[in-house]
Amino acid sequence: VEKIVSNRVFDGFFVFAIASNTMLFGVEAQYMASARVSDVPVGFAIVSEIYTFVFLVELLLRLYVAGFCEYFCGADAAWSIFDTFLVGLSMGEWFVTLIGTHLLGLQMDSSQNLTYIRFIRIARMARTLRIIRLFSFFRSLRLLVLSVLHALKSLFWTVMVLFMILYLAGVLFTQAAVQHLFGVEEVELFGWAPLLEKYYGSLTRSVYTLFKALTNGVSWEEVVEPL
Repeated sequence: VEKIVSNRVFDGFFVFAIASNTMLFGVEAQYMASARVSDVPVGFAIVSEIYTFVFLVELLLRLYVAGFCEYFCGADAAWSIFDTFLVGLSMGEWFVTLIGTHLLGLQMDSSQNLTYIRFIRIARMARTLRIIRLFSFFRSLRLLVLSVLHALKSLFWTVMVLFMILYLAGVLFTQAAVQHLFGVEEVELFGWAPLLEKYYGSLTRSVYTLFKALTNGVSWEEVVEPL
């Protein structure tokens, strides 16, 4: 068993399994959107259960070879715990679906089974996280992700500076708009009052307007004209 688990073919097979399983999620989502259905078709459900069984076998084999302590406390403990969480969640989804649908007769579109529906949906969304496991197989991919994460610190402070600029500008525009709205006769506004109220009627609206203008969510000309 140890020779099988340590073989590169073993890792390659599960790389393919993870990638194909992720592609299956996309095909399933597209089919359900096209067919306008909320319940997962039987064919997709069966294939998904097969994938769950395959990943469960992988987990058990790796756990058997490494041992409990090494598997959960060794150098790759984080990946092991993450993998165990995903497999456990998939098994929980399968168990809850089996009990709820086949034994209790619950339906996904029933408003009386909100807890059941919520768990199933969370489990299905969490399954897509399995693609993160590919990072454990490819060192270059891990280095790339770590580089991006380290760059996020600088990005965070850049965003903070940008927010401060938007905030200060928003305060100025809000003060000017409010003074103009309540300090000028209605006839002198020439119909700009609704637009001033829409874009600069409050601090949050002003900051949001500036953010949209900055990110091309709205034309500069459209938000400048009321001013």
